[in-house]
Amino acid sequence: MVTNIFIPLLIVISGFICLEYSIPIAIGELIAGTMGGLILDPGEIPWVAFLSQLGLISLMFLAGFEIDVRTLQRNGLKSIVVGVPSFFTPFFLVYLLCSLFEMSSISSVLVGIGLSTTSLAIVFPILREKNLLEKESGQLLLASAMVVDIISMLMLSLVLYSVSIKSILLLAIMIAALFGIRKVVFPIFSRYKGNRAEFELKFLLLVILAFSVLAHAHEAGMHEAAISFVLGVIFSEIDPEHSNIMEKLSSVVFSLLAPIFFFHAGTMIKFSKINISVLGLFVLFLLCSMVGKVLGTYAPLRLFAPEISQYGGILFNYRLSFGLVTAVYGLERNIFTHEIFNTLLLCVLFSSLVATYLEKKLVLLDDKTLREKALVVVHRLIRKARPSKRFEDSE
Repeated sequence: MVTNIFIPLLIVISGFICLEYSIPIAIGELIAGTMGGLILDPGEIPWVAFLSQLGLISLMFLAGFEIDVRTLQRNGLKSIVVGVPSFFTPFFLVYLLCSLFEMSSISSVLVGIGLSTTSLAIVFPILREKNLLEKESGQLLLASAMVVDIISMLMLSLVLYSVSIKSILLLAIMIAALFGIRKVVFPIFSRYKGNRAEFELKFLLLVILAFSVLAHAHEAGMHEAAISFVLGVIFSEIDPEHSNIMEKLSSVVFSLLAPIFFFHAGTMIKFSKINISVLGLFVLFLLCSMVGKVLGTYAPLRLFAPEISQYGGILFNYRLSFGLVTAVYGLERNIFTHEIFNTLLLCVLFSSLVATYLEKKLVLLDDKTLREKALVVVHRLIRKARPSKRFEDSE
């Protein structure tokens, strides 16, 4: 009984602390889980595991739901030029590092994915908070983060997908059903839009659960997280102005389901498995992934939006959602040892903490400020170029 109260209390306290110090709340919930894991066993609390699984698939649905096809189309080639190296630069660096330690190929790929992704769920609100979504540079950052998310999901799906005749048939049926639902559901959503019964929200939650259970129970060969992501992308076209539905769904997910998932992931860290070798791997992987992400994002951004290239390199180091999903999946399928799991989770946590600190320190200058600074520099150069009064008098 006390444990059932202790978990939500830790989550709420961590939320207060994060709000006070302007830290993403998900980071606090993950840390709260690591603290809670020292004194309780989440395996003894059935509702935590259930809500955690529901939180995972809901987060993946939201990640897909936040993919705006129009934003991607507007930025087109630019977002691909930025997003592809932003993912693959740290991926190959981490993969090579894993190879040096003679890790298996599938383990190396999963670690590479977990440390190369970018959390769109954190990038989007930060860009909105800084009023960057109204500018072309902010739209480019958002579209590039979407590209990184899509690549992450595609790479993860290739690893998670087990090919068989049954799995191919089931996957084809599910994809056909997803697109069929669009034709039936979209008119219904338009008819009952704004209804106080929150019909759209209920239906979305029902579809998420139904397809996830179908993927899990009938072995579609694809992880329910991947199915939820694809489902989110398809439903992102429910309404060109679907921000209202997104806000409602986000409030449910981030107030109840996601906190349990982050907390549960934190409890899975085994401090007894953290030793000198784990700490050494953690430092190497953290430096490798962060440097690779900064270089892979900063260099291409210099071509299109040099004023936010440094900021983008820092911002894209938020890698919570996909990083945690990769780590949890690897541990559950016995692909990772507890040492690798701890290393990956610590890297995901600390890279986000470092990104939070640097992102707060970096001051973004708006266009007006940049023009004023440029005028000051030009004025100083003109003054230096003028001949001195003494020289003029001597003539």
